[in-house]
Amino acid sequence: MAKSNRERGQEVQVKLAFYVIALIFTVLGLSIQTAKFGTSIVSAGLELLAWVSLLVSRLAGLRRLELTPGLFYLFDIPDQENTVVQNVTTEMTTRTNAWYRIHKYGFVIGFILLVIARGYLPAANICDRIAAFSEVREGAVVPAPAPPEAGE
Repeated sequence: MAKSNRERGQEVQVKLAFYVIALIFTVLGLSIQTAKFGTSIVSAGLELLAWVSLLVSRLAGLRRLELTPGLFYLFDIPDQENTVVQNVTTEMTTRTNAWYRIHKYGFVIGFILLVIARGYLPAANICDRIAAFSEVREGAVVPAPAPPEAGE
């Protein structure tokens, strides 16, 4: 029998959920493996916050995947007009949506923090060079900026 559009939509949604969970695992693992601390306290702090955010997102996504089959079972109960079934379905939907929001926003915030942490030092270096170049153009002789020291 051919699948309905609803069944196809659920399959796509489940595949997307697994893809995003795998993406978060990959980004978190690679960011931990390639981390370089000691050059800037700002970038180190942002990177650690990104790790925490990605970890929370990963755990929330796994919890959501754990709750999803129960929600599908509840929607298949024939007596949907029963008050108890409606209350349980509403409660499960609310919980699943809450875990989804934590999962989604944790990933977005973690990814943004990671990009800022990794781009902070190069951006600061470019700004220093632009400032030094503009001072040289005005006639002042300025030495090249020194690389940032540990703890800055």
